Amino acid sequence: MGIKRVVTICMVSIIISIVLINPCLAASAINVNILSLIPDEQLEKLGDLTISELRVSSLKEDEDNYYYLIGEKYNGIGILKTQKGEITKSTYYSIFDSNLQEAYIRNFDIADDGSIWLEQYNPDTSITYISKINKDNNINTIELNDFFRRGVLAGGKAAWMPDENTLKVWDGKEILSFDISRKDVVDIAIYKNDLVYINNNHEIYQISKEGVKKLTVLSVPVTIDGYEKSRLSLWSNNETLWAVVSYTNSMLDFDKPLSELIDGRLINVTENKVYQASIETILKAVSNRDGSFYFLGRPHMFFIPRYPMYDDICEVTIGKDGDIKYNKVECHRWWYIKQSYLDYQGNLWRYNIQGNENGAIQASPDGTTVNYYFNRSVNNKPEISVSINGINVEFDVAPYAENQRIMVPLRGFASIIGATVEWVKDENKIIIEKQDKKIELIVGNSKALVDGKEVILDAPAEAKNGRTMVPIRFISESFFADVKWENNSKTVRISTITE
Repeated sequence: MGIKRVVTICMVSIIISIVLINPCLAASAINVNILSLIPDEQLEKLGDLTISELRVSSLKEDEDNYYYLIGEKYNGIGILKTQKGEITKSTYYSIFDSNLQEAYIRNFDIADDGSIWLEQYNPDTSITYISKINKDNNINTIELNDFFRRGVLAGGKAAWMPDENTLKVWDGKEILSFDISRKDVVDIAIYKNDLVYINNNHEIYQISKEGVKKLTVLSVPVTIDGYEKSRLSLWSNNETLWAVVSYTNSMLDFDKPLSELIDGRLINVTENKVYQASIETILKAVSNRDGSFYFLGRPHMFFIPRYPMYDDICEVTIGKDGDIKYNKVECHRWWYIKQSYLDYQGNLWRYNIQGNENGAIQASPDGTTVNYYFNRSVNNKPEISVSINGINVEFDVAPYAENQRIMVPLRGFASIIGATVEWVKDENKIIIEKQDKKIELIVGNSKALVDGKEVILDAPAEAKNGRTMVPIRFISESFFADVKWENNSKTVRISTITE
């Protein structure tokens, strides 16, 4: 079955599951088919890729949007941007667009100005591209024919080493070149909007238009207790700089377990904190919004007889208070491991999920869960359908007509349109708010207040099957949405919920 056909059958499935007694405060679970958020013409270009191969391999955010790297394994094919609070408002950037290079996305970053930065690689030509997608969707791209070492993206800049003697930085407008001959550069990063590098003496230098200056020297020795340094690397999210120093037992006594042959230090250079963690290189890193960090790393990258190379992956979590958790995952490829991220709103994400439920899961502090799937079949089509901004949605308590008004579950509908719901127990009142608009309802009462003005409802809010059901037209139009009824298809179509 082709992707196009599956999307036609599936579209979006939204299922609200209530676990609390109060229908207004009950937690909900919302299932969304990601493919329904991607334009039809882009789905056609996915070619031979099957739905089970797709995944959300990386996740980022800014103040207004979430960004998902869509692809298979480590080969990204597009960036999906969804508006926070209104999941039906989305934009998709595909490598199959004429404006982007048809090259896999290996890494991406979101700059403070809202621009999207992509590192792309074409395995057929071995050419690397750096693309910048501006907020107006104009795209600037540079081609790195002389790419020597994997570049870095952060802070609205890209940096790379075309050869062992040169560093280059692109800010989206101009390319700056720096001579690093005889500087013994081991690795590079972008930190606080400037390029930094580390040498074999553990010295970290900052490079800018003003020149080169030493930032610091790592507070760990080059050798420790019979172990010699085997690898040195940097990682930064532009706000915090990390370094990894790995050590190998100089004697390489193969009768010892692997844990006694390698050692490592993970250093928060910004705060000058050192953690013991037996990883040799960072494969992927996530900076959570509560100040904690999540790393995926390999414990060793050298060949030792009787020890398999890349035999496992290590998860390292460093909490905001400095506590460290170290977990060995019996997996030799990082792109098979589920990963996590804590966002600005305190939502906990799990992504890079594969199999029948491949996609991402967002769990909010109030218990609401949004499951983003690439494939989610809808078995029971309701008699009355609801479409929001062209995306079909389905609730566990099906919409129904009451006094010629279509009723839908309040909590689920509010989650979709980005409204908040508050239950005032003493008054048996429901308060629904979105930006500067406020609706007040009382279950069973035909009178409502919209910004303090009384409105008479044809169908009042009512409790049914553990849900509070509300008239969809009244709620939508109160938030300035356009509502239409299609009698032939029995569909309520809601469009353009304005700011």
